[in-house]
Amino acid sequence: MSSPVTPGPIPISGELTDAAKKEKPKPTKVVPTDRIGVGRQLDILRAYAAASGNGSRAATVGEVAEIVKMSAATIQLAHPFLASIGLITRTGTGAYSVSQEALGFLNAYEWDKETASHKLGSVMRNAWFGQALLSRITFGPIDEKNAIAVLAEACSAPPEYEKELRMVIEFMAAAGLVLRENGQVRPRPTLASSPSEAPAPAPQPRVEEPREKEQSVNASRLNTSVQSTPGKFNLNISVEVDMAEFSTWRPERIQAFFRGVAEVLAAKADFEKGGAGS
Repeated sequence: MSSPVTPGPIPISGELTDAAKKEKPKPTKVVPTDRIGVGRQLDILRAYAAASGNGSRAATVGEVAEIVKMSAATIQLAHPFLASIGLITRTGTGAYSVSQEALGFLNAYEWDKETASHKLGSVMRNAWFGQALLSRITFGPIDEKNAIAVLAEACSAPPEYEKELRMVIEFMAAAGLVLRENGQVRPRPTLASSPSEAPAPAPQPRVEEPREKEQSVNASRLNTSVQSTPGKFNLNISVEVDMAEFSTWRPERIQAFFRGVAEVLAAKADFEKGGAGS
């Protein structure tokens, strides 16, 4: 006679056993870790650039850990995302080289901490998330929730990755690509896109008119008349100068004009004096 079999636990309806549990789906693209804030991940990138000797060698995780005062294990969580978009490249065990954009970020940080990360804009613009989101907000802002949905669609991310996708938008904002205002995401305007910020047009060089042209213009405003009678010669000269044109004359031209008037008056006075004494 066989011994009775003790029945095992009966699964509750809808509950999956460990063997039946499916692995959590992951995005098809690399997203930032949610274990480190965006600001600190940028600090890690800047530390790699600083430890690289201006890009002359690869920096180690230990060197970066000493700079940012974080554990090497925590720093490694930031590696997949930074490496996926080409900001760092693994060259050996625990060693990474940095891109030119990362070096530019480091150098710009010494001048302006607020906008230094804009040096990373070209890299993030060409990344999968930049291509997906910027084309959608070109003609106007969209809700941040919709922006996250756009990114989720681009990398097939399940809802569990909403926090990481929001961090992607934070990275884009830090890189100077987008602005987050009142729950919306819109492109960050460039200097030339705003009339108030557009650069002023370059001043045009002043071209001096040839003196021959000035003389021809003056000649058209010079009226003369000659009357001849037996034993006499009368010459009348009338000169008209428009005040608008007069304001454009060069100092030497004004001096020449009044010097000529003075000579005419002096000649007239000498003539009248000679006539009176005869």
